[in-house]
Amino acid sequence: MTQKKIKRGLFFDLDGTLANSKGILQMVYESFLTHFDRIPSQSEFDLLNGPPLTEAISYLKETHGITENISELLSFYQVLIKENYSNVKPSAGAYSLLACTHKRGWINAIVTSNNQDLTTYWLNKTGLSKWISFVIAAENVKNGKPSPEPYLKALHQAQVSANFSIGIEDTPAGAHSSSSAGLQTIVLHTPPTNKSEWPPGCTFVSNLNELNHHI
Repeated sequence: MTQKKIKRGLFFDLDGTLANSKGILQMVYESFLTHFDRIPSQSEFDLLNGPPLTEAISYLKETHGITENISELLSFYQVLIKENYSNVKPSAGAYSLLACTHKRGWINAIVTSNNQDLTTYWLNKTGLSKWISFVIAAENVKNGKPSPEPYLKALHQAQVSANFSIGIEDTPAGAHSSSSAGLQTIVLHTPPTNKSEWPPGCTFVSNLNELNHHI
């Protein structure tokens, strides 16, 4: 009797993970604040890297005393992202990793705090879409990262078990989202000296090429 092959899910965060977009997004953050004559900081950008954009905009509005309403600020920020995102390149190793895992039967998907249209546009533009089964984006969930909801929804859509799935992240918020959903979590980040902000059990790697040793 032939043994049924186990379905496995490999779920990628987008920004700073599959997409080498951190520099572009930091430039957008800085442009947004300087537009309102506010001063950006590295620590604040790092804090806001991971959670949904609506939460980040609410934080910036309150922290910096920006008077415009949330919807106007969100629209402006999204315009800045869209204007610059065409310059984002895939992270080193993205093509070979996705081609390999797709060939081996993994269900590759994106779980991102970015929006659906921009994510789909970028995947098509870079040619990575042919290896991606679906996208779970910010507008597809009620509660974004660090809530486990985005990854739980990805597991449901892929019809795979968390025990046989991996989340690929680069921020504490994303890592908590993946780990809380029960996935093995691999983080593209230099192993931190202080791991208190990260969930226990994460594996840290420096680039996508190293994932071949864990998949």
